[in-house]
Amino acid sequence: MMPTLSLITRFVCTLFLISMPLCAEQVTPSASYQETLKQFLEISRTNAILKEINGDELIKQITKEQDMTETQVNKITHIVHNAFSSIIKDLESQMPLLYSKYYTEQDLQDLIAFYQTPAGKKLATNAVAIFNDSQKLAQTIMSQYLPKMESQIRQILTESKK
Repeated sequence: MMPTLSLITRFVCTLFLISMPLCAEQVTPSASYQETLKQFLEISRTNAILKEINGDELIKQITKEQDMTETQVNKITHIVHNAFSSIIKDLESQMPLLYSKYYTEQDLQDLIAFYQTPAGKKLATNAVAIFNDSQKLAQTIMSQYLPKMESQIRQILTESKK
């Protein structure tokens, strides 16, 4: 279960760092900017991608090959889903600050116009599938490297105890 806890820790830390305020002196974007961003996130299907991040893969990793009762699995599922829900809410609350760092309101309006074109609609339509496929691909690739890396780390830790 160590690899799973390691992955959980890295994932939670990454999301925590992303959801932290980006810059203390950064001004909260205007209501107009936030409304334009809301439209952009909807038309680009970024919101749909965020909704896909629910912790189900993490739950599978935690519970696979574990001798758990259905009650334990249900409790773990509840804990992970609640944590991910909170993480996504925190992340969403920081989106205006994040996007305003890189895009003006006019930029977002231009992107919205692009997403209304056939190519933009295709990009938005496939966004969730591409996200899911890239997650699966990343997991497959990581699983090829993690055992060797963990073995090397354990060896270093064992040598340091001698």
